[in-house]
Amino acid sequence: MSSSQERQREIAERISGAFVDAYTTGATGLLDDVVTDDFVCHHLASGQELHGAEAYKARIREMRAAFPDFSMAEEALLVDGERAAGHYRWSGTHEGSSWASPAPATGSTPGASP
Repeated sequence: MSSSQERQREIAERISGAFVDAYTTGATGLLDDVVTDDFVCHHLASGQELHGAEAYKARIREMRAAFPDFSMAEEALLVDGERAAGHYRWSGTHEGSSWASPAPATGSTPGASP
């Protein structure tokens, strides 16, 4: 692996780690160094787009309000040049409604691996 490839991998790991830690701990400030104001998230499951760091932080807060024990883990991280793709697994106890689960709280512990 070239030094350029290693550097891109390190960057992708830092960004992925910030997202995992922000979702798992609720500390959305962890995204400050990796998400810019021109960031756009194309959320395929909901068909929504989120624009900017604050919108994404709000999404995390909403998710954690509905699933207070929400946890996320990186399953795989693929890096090819300046592009990266991550595969994540999450779980949490459903205690409120959110964009991801508009139904009333069920107390169940769903999980997903998109």
